[in-house]
Amino acid sequence: MRRGSSDIINIAKPRTEKLLLFFYLLQYSHVWKANLGDNYELLNMDKNLIFTFGLDRAGKTVISNYFTTGLVMKEVRPTLTVNYSKIILADIALRYCDAPGQKTLRKIWEKSYKTAYLLIFVLDVADHIRYEESRSELLRVLADPNVADVPILFLFNKMDLPEAQENFEFAREFFTLKELQGRDAYYFKTTAEDPTTLAAVKTKLIELVKKVVGL
Repeated sequence: MRRGSSDIINIAKPRTEKLLLFFYLLQYSHVWKANLGDNYELLNMDKNLIFTFGLDRAGKTVISNYFTTGLVMKEVRPTLTVNYSKIILADIALRYCDAPGQKTLRKIWEKSYKTAYLLIFVLDVADHIRYEESRSELLRVLADPNVADVPILFLFNKMDLPEAQENFEFAREFFTLKELQGRDAYYFKTTAEDPTTLAAVKTKLIELVKKVVGL
């Protein structure tokens, strides 16, 4: 059967898309290396990462998207697997991990956090009913010898909500833990409604990355 013009277009389109993707990736790789300069190979992308964790609905993915893309995207789907992406801080390329917070999925955290350079813990301050559960998961991670000396950033999140503002003092006291003493721990109030609060955290991330790699 003779192929019509529409058939030719349908056949050619996938090939064209693959070629465009190839040239895009080639160009992107070139720009990536050019921007990173001498520090491009400094960290092994398979072993070094920033691990973001906390309970489901804490706001981790919104925060993670901001750190990796610079955009505040409030409409996100629940994270159902470990999401890895690349992040550049202080001209250093790192793997960034956004971990799922559902109870049945927390068992997969260990594989990622045991190689972490930095930890980010996100708490939904407005949801005081889950403080105990949240603290339990935090302590579980902190108890792992693999992260004994790893700096942690503690984010008191959703601070735009009235409930969070009411709960904050109690939350701060509830999460004053001896397990956080003796390690580099940094605390921030954050909300997606005010990107400057997230920018402050990213500034600290850059500072810590420089410290870790000796820049």
